Amino acid sequence: MKATGEQQVKTVPRNADPESEEAAIQVRELQRTVTELRTELERAHERCDDIARQARLEAERETGQLRETIIKLREALEQAQLEQGVALRASETAFAKETSQLKEIAAALRSQLEQAQFIEDQALRTQQAEMQAEIRQLRNMIAAMRQTMERR
Repeated sequence: MKATGEQQVKTVPRNADPESEEAAIQVRELQRTVTELRTELERAHERCDDIARQARLEAERETGQLRETIIKLREALEQAQLEQGVALRASETAFAKETSQLKEIAAALRSQLEQAQFIEDQALRTQQAEMQAEIRQLRNMIAAMRQTMERR
């Protein structure tokens, strides 16, 4: 007997009427059906439990894979950021070096230009002084020739 209060009818008394016998047969069939249904229900629960267990295991496996992927992606991102930082610092260093070199070249060119202007100015002054000296000589010669002509 089951704990649910069902009673199994095993035999029908001999002097029972045909309706009682029919009822007993129906009760036995219903009990067999209940037993079959209960067994099927238990199998269905077991299948559901198996499916749920498999789904949980699959979800745990996928979660583990996703965690591994996230870790790898974080590491790749950190490596890329590190490499980018190194490349940026190298670029900044190269830029600073080139800027420094360009400043030195500009200063040297400025110095050479100033020196060339100074030399040019010197040459112009010297030339001007020579021309003024020549003009004075010519004026003096002209003045001397006038005096000579006036004396004659």
